[in-house]
Amino acid sequence: MKFIISVVAERILSHYFEAIDLIEKITGEMIKHDFGPPREGDHIWWITNISKVKSHYPHWDVSVGLREIFKEIYESLIEHGLNKK
Repeated sequence: MKFIISVVAERILSHYFEAIDLIEKITGEMIKHDFGPPREGDHIWWITNISKVKSHYPHWDVSVGLREIFKEIYESLIEHGLNKK
C-alpha cells in the first residue's frame, strides 16, 4: 500500500509542477506556490481516465488543451484588469 500511495503522490506532484511550469511560461512570471490545508471548494478527486466516456460517446474527444485553457484564463484576467502583480 505504501508503494501505491507513493506512486500516486509522485504523479500528483508531477502534474502540479507541470501546471506551474506551464503557467509561468504563459505569464512570463514566477509563481509563488506552496502546499497548505485544503480550502473549502477545492477538488478532492479528479478524472484521469476518460476511456469510459469515450466508449459511450465515440465521436467526442478533448478539443482544448491545458495550455490553451491557462492562456485563455490569463488573457481574460488581463482584459478585465484582474492580474495583480
